[in-house]
Amino acid sequence: MKQIVNLIQLIIVVALIFPIFHIWDTDKVEQLCKRIKPTMEKQDFLELVSESNVKMIGPTDYTLVGGKWQATAVSRSPFASGSCLIKGTANKVAIVQMVYGEDD
Repeated sequence: MKQIVNLIQLIIVVALIFPIFHIWDTDKVEQLCKRIKPTMEKQDFLELVSESNVKMIGPTDYTLVGGKWQATAVSRSPFASGSCLIKGTANKVAIVQMVYGEDD
């Protein structure tokens, strides 16, 4: 019986904490996306991501000569649908946009 009570308490705590984490982490991604500006240097962009403590996928070069690159800032929350897509050319950020929903 005591184990059932402990399990119910754990479920209640998780049910209260997870939504707060989800909102906080999703907001960090949105705020980062607003702070990144086109024409920003790639190194400045990477430092900003590091300071913001946001999960980053990339930047990945998608040309053989390395001229164009792409990165995505995503939430650590498993149910978040938004991400920040950043595309750049050479050493500059070119496009920054929030993307909502799943990519097919």
